[in-house]
Amino acid sequence: MRPTLNPEGSNFSDIVLVKLNQGPIQNLVGKVVFAEKRERKLVKRLNKIEGDDCWIESDADNTSKVYYDSHIFGSIPCEAVKGNST
Repeated sequence: MRPTLNPEGSNFSDIVLVKLNQGPIQNLVGKVVFAEKRERKLVKRLNKIEGDDCWIESDADNTSKVYYDSHIFGSIPCEAVKGNST
């Protein structure tokens, strides 16, 4: 997502408000979500759901594949999506 949260070398801390999931995850397609992948916390857009897997992407143009999202690591389990932006 742009802008990058807590870019390297920044002197500030970003805060992201997250509404915990309270309904079917299908309702979150197209929304910005908060997910956890291993030790990383991710704020990305949920683009599609296939079975028990979710595809999340950065909002920026991803043709260069430099953003840490599903283009790099593939789909994530839907249970890794913890909430969405408020």
